[in-house]
Amino acid sequence: MLTRPIPSTGEAMPVIGLGTWRAFDVGTDEATRRPLREVLCLFLGAGGRIIDSSPMYGHAEAVTGDLLRRVRGRPLPDWAGEFDCTSWAQLFLKYVLAEPAVTCVIPATGNPEHIKDNLLAGFGLLPDARQRRQIRALWDAG
Repeated sequence: MLTRPIPSTGEAMPVIGLGTWRAFDVGTDEATRRPLREVLCLFLGAGGRIIDSSPMYGHAEAVTGDLLRRVRGRPLPDWAGEFDCTSWAQLFLKYVLAEPAVTCVIPATGNPEHIKDNLLAGFGLLPDARQRRQIRALWDAG
């Protein structure tokens, strides 16, 4: 994918991101979510790195998170420990944080246990390029 530099840092960012407002503001029906899951897989597979979401977008943020957690119920891969990851939420957050262009991730939650888990993603090692490829392969495998 083509990239353009962020003016203030020079960091190359893909020219196409993914917005979630309206499109991802859906319920829990699997048939409705199936194409959205495919959208995310295609987006990530093409090198997409910027997803715009907000708690103000109705259910879009929660739906996006749910779809990105397709691996829910599966044990965390052993190799996740190589970058101090102990949960699926941390795996996703560390994946995003490993991008040098990302300054801050802002996951919304009102659950104290979830914020404890999310905060742990900000400590320890982040996945390197090889580990990020492993994460994408895991997501692509569904």
